[in-house]
Amino acid sequence: MTAPANEAPRRQTIYGWLDTVLRDLKYTFRMLARTPGFTAVAVLTLALGIGANTAIFTLLDQVLLRLLPVKDPQQLVLLTMMGRHYGSATKSSPICFAAFALPPACLSVSKRS
Repeated sequence: MTAPANEAPRRQTIYGWLDTVLRDLKYTFRMLARTPGFTAVAVLTLALGIGANTAIFTLLDQVLLRLLPVKDPQQLVLLTMMGRHYGSATKSSPICFAAFALPPACLSVSKRS
């Protein structure tokens, strides 16, 4: 059995698709114009969300993803302290400024990757 001609799927050209999109956009703007309170809240929420995401990504990009603005960043080292007074004897923790008074045997130097 064959389907009747009116049930056959219509072939939609790019012009038909564009016409449908334009009609949908007109309807969208007409509905948003009818409810200005909702529109204002929606636009404000989107603006705050996009602004916050942009600010956080910019901060993370500058702090974590880019190399440090030094002459040769591959030569930087990370100073750590090892020992039972600083967590455990096998794990190291980042050095604090007060540790510069410690003898050099307590300090270890490792390349930062």
